[in-house]
Amino acid sequence: MKSILDSLYLPYLSKIGFSLAKDCEPGGGVRYELDPALGAGSVWVYPVDHLFAITINDLVFRCDVSLRYDQPSFLNVGIYGEPAASLPDGRAACGGESLAGYVGYVHEYQMLVSRGVPVRSVGINLMPAFYKGVLPGRFAEEIRALPEICSMLDGSVAIPEAAAALRQIRSFRPSAKMASLYYESKVLEIVSWLVQWGLDRKAHLASARRSDGDLDSLEAVREHIRRHYARQQPLDALARLAHMSPSALTSGFKRAYGMTMTEYAQSVRIEKSKEMLLNSRKGIKEVAQAVGYGKHASFTELFKRMTGLTPKEFRRNTAPDRFG
Repeated sequence: MKSILDSLYLPYLSKIGFSLAKDCEPGGGVRYELDPALGAGSVWVYPVDHLFAITINDLVFRCDVSLRYDQPSFLNVGIYGEPAASLPDGRAACGGESLAGYVGYVHEYQMLVSRGVPVRSVGINLMPAFYKGVLPGRFAEEIRALPEICSMLDGSVAIPEAAAALRQIRSFRPSAKMASLYYESKVLEIVSWLVQWGLDRKAHLASARRSDGDLDSLEAVREHIRRHYARQQPLDALARLAHMSPSALTSGFKRAYGMTMTEYAQSVRIEKSKEMLLNSRKGIKEVAQAVGYGKHASFTELFKRMTGLTPKEFRRNTAPDRFG
């Protein structure tokens, strides 16, 4: 059986100007550099047999690239930065970083990448032998729903825990001896968050038994909270937005999403604060204020309760080279 490198990566990397880098370390994955005449950057891959691989793309082409190649069946889940060329199936990504999935099937696939457009992403690729065979056998039959779940990740769905795990993969490099354990654990963690999200979504939709209009209203409230996470959201104002009574909105939101509006706002704030801690040099107090907490101590207490680490510990452990 072909390795995942041979079946999924080499058919296109070798055709668009990538070559194996000379500085690859044993046990640390492989890096393919783009020909300087064609652009700048690289593709880093951590492959595991014919089962799965982790990929980090950071590159830009100097010319438009078009390529056709035979694509195998596989699943992809990743976060795609803006600006980005496109999601794997050609859809445009949303602003910021978008969590998106792609269900690949055996066919001749056309790859299109525009010149001058940065391609920055981190993702996992799962082969059928892994998500149809190994995972259901080791864990639960519900994992067989992964293709359906991936197809629903269109860049607008938020699964903060899965996105956080992908960012940790991007920012942390384990030692060669720990790489196999670390990367396999991260892939399993991401899969577990995806499947749990799918199960929760199915259960909530089945139990809600409300009209499409109510679901649309609840989704409008959730999107409003996500967009304006740093502001206090009065219940009366949210109820007016949903055209519902405050009590109906409160109970309906909890049934539909499995958490209160306050808990959802807190989860979004903590996820946004993680991005700031990893991608900026703002102090802890500045980050707290940026996500809506006037008191530094309140932010730190909530952050530790939700992540198990203080903001300082999270920054030091997740991105030690950048902020050490």
